[in-house]
Amino acid sequence: KVMQMDFDPMKPLFRWAPITKYIVMCYIVVTNWAIFSILTAVVSDEMAKVTQKIESDRAAIEKSTKNNRLVAKIFDRLDDDGSGDITQSQFEALMRSEEEVHELCDAADLGVEDLQEFFEILSQGNGDGHELHISRQAFLEGLERERESVNQRSLMILEKRLDVVGEQVLSAMRRMEELVARCA
Repeated sequence: KVMQMDFDPMKPLFRWAPITKYIVMCYIVVTNWAIFSILTAVVSDEMAKVTQKIESDRAAIEKSTKNNRLVAKIFDRLDDDGSGDITQSQFEALMRSEEEVHELCDAADLGVEDLQEFFEILSQGNGDGHELHISRQAFLEGLERERESVNQRSLMILEKRLDVVGEQVLSAMRRMEELVARCA
């Protein structure tokens, strides 16, 4: 109550020693000042942390945007026939140019081995003997996904998809065995 300036409980003390009234008032002023100082420091610290996080997020977004533009330019430069795809031979030409590989690896935040593996994972063949290729969209989207961190949910999704594919393969094998048994 005294901290809220209700001095009723203190009146007997003030009558007995009037000087204590001034001592209590000084105590209240100093402790309120200390409490406000601590609260101000905590609020200021939290504001500084939030500001720092916002600035680092903004810098990461700007860096990602800049890198995406640079990767898109490099892709367009590699796509010398304007097809919207990079073929395996165009990619291999890139890999022979140390300067361009370095530029792409820096922009994509990948190592040289990772870049090679990235192409192998995302490239597709037509099935008609044409060489492997990767589309501009698949390349840029793949790099975006590459920058994302793997979390438990994404691993669980992958496991579920693998289970489904495994079940489909087993089912197809059983059907083939049945067909073979009927033909024999």
